[in-house]
Amino acid sequence: WSARGGIEAWGLLALLTEDPYYLEAIEEQFTAVSNDLPRNQYLTPSYLRGLSLVYDWTHSLVTPEQRERRAEVLCRLADYCRTIWRHNDFNNHFVAERMVVLYPGVVLHADGYFPDKVNSYLEEGKDFLSIHQANWRNYKLPNLEGLDTSSNSQTKLFNSF
Repeated sequence: WSARGGIEAWGLLALLTEDPYYLEAIEEQFTAVSNDLPRNQYLTPSYLRGLSLVYDWTHSLVTPEQRERRAEVLCRLADYCRTIWRHNDFNNHFVAERMVVLYPGVVLHADGYFPDKVNSYLEEGKDFLSIHQANWRNYKLPNLEGLDTSSNSQTKLFNSF
């Protein structure tokens, strides 16, 4: 469940070294994704997760224009993820493929780009976390995949920030 091409590694190396090599590779990746947006149940959330982290890690290393272009890519990916079939809310697929919209919600919320979209990503995440996950003990129906499976996917989100 990581973006293709090692984007997370490039982002972390860019943050740690500020080496233009990694920053250029990241810019190429954002451009490639923008030009050919992946539309796949597994690949698109993977890109969204990885590129969101890279957006955050390289925030101070790029121009405002680059950030805005990257924010637009994140929103396009997130909007696609919202079209993925919504399994039951305790299902790890739901958390990994649909709730991944929390990543751009978190990393973009203070930048002012596409505020309506970003706020809607955060609102969807807030509803999921407060209504379903924080109150899971109130549910009497069995969870076919188990809370642990869903929680594992959530842990990836929480640990990223």
